[in-house]
Amino acid sequence: MPIPSHGVGATAASFEVRSQSPAEVAAEVGRAVSSLGRAAGAVVFVSGSLTEQVPAIGHELGRLALGVPLVVASGAGVVSERGELEAQAAATGIVWSGAPAEGIALRGADAPEVGEALGLALSDRLGSRPAPALLLAHPGTFGPESLHPLDGLQGARGLLGAGTVGRHPPVVVHPGGEPEPAEAALLVLRGVPLPAVAASPACRLLCPLAPVTGLRGSLVTEIGGRPVLEVLGEVGQAVEDESLVLVALGEEPGAGGDERPGLVIRAARGLDPVRGGVLLDDDVRLGLRLAFAVRDSAAARADLESAVRRVVRASAGAHPRFLLYLSCGARGAGLHGQPDVELRILRSKLGEVPIAGLASSFEIAPFEGRPALHFYAGVVALFGAPS
Repeated sequence: MPIPSHGVGATAASFEVRSQSPAEVAAEVGRAVSSLGRAAGAVVFVSGSLTEQVPAIGHELGRLALGVPLVVASGAGVVSERGELEAQAAATGIVWSGAPAEGIALRGADAPEVGEALGLALSDRLGSRPAPALLLAHPGTFGPESLHPLDGLQGARGLLGAGTVGRHPPVVVHPGGEPEPAEAALLVLRGVPLPAVAASPACRLLCPLAPVTGLRGSLVTEIGGRPVLEVLGEVGQAVEDESLVLVALGEEPGAGGDERPGLVIRAARGLDPVRGGVLLDDDVRLGLRLAFAVRDSAAARADLESAVRRVVRASAGAHPRFLLYLSCGARGAGLHGQPDVELRILRSKLGEVPIAGLASSFEIAPFEGRPALHFYAGVVALFGAPS
């Protein structure tokens, strides 16, 4: 049964169903919608064999014609306040009440085109007034360049999201019941304050962050005045196993008032020993701070605890309504050796707030004051209501 956020008069409800039946998933979503007096929208996350049933789930939800916009997206796992469910047929999600949300299907042949559609949609609907917006995108047609059209767009400051897992793109189900698959699904929340958001990487730094001091296009040649391959060689000797060495890019010290600067994690696209550099995506620049890192369970747990403390502190004075947890599919039991490690951290700090989460192919959260693509991250987004 749906779990409300605050009993009688609740403004949000989560749900969880373990089934291979699209009809049973749709029926559970319908019960969650009915449990609220004035539902505004819903998001549905599915995993396991249900990733092959995303179109059918959209069809079943459309047949119910629930009168609210919904988005259906698939991942490597799903999360509710009851547990982390990986590699099994399950669905979780959140329904909330208030002003009607808007579901928008974004189309494009490639990542730049989807980015243009996203920029136009946010500009048309939000302009310079940011509002919460959730983007769920198929990784085949979405990348870092898809976020470039949002540069300077104030209305995009409330965007967060994740990449789906599986061959089917997300589906928007419109209030009238029409299901519409698209390369990316955008859900704009109305009458809801911006959530408190923190992104937590699952990595341990192998060296201090140092500014990029040598750059040729997207090829980093020098950090902190030293050849980057020299630094990489030193930290590589300290990695005892076959762990993949990653690149961490960091904000300026104190940016955003966090306990530590925000980070985004990248995999190097390649090494160029001739020019003496590490090739990254095109979002690197001179002065941006860089370090090398590896995935690490202990560091991931400690940083997630810090991230939850930050969102709780940032939302002080607001009653928590629900929490979305968008986490990399390479986290979970595969990283920690057992399930529910990260869920226990969330619940220990947040209590009985309804939770829905997706194990994703990438994550979208703020970095340097604008939406950015993250990898190996756990994005904590706490939605509240003014006290």
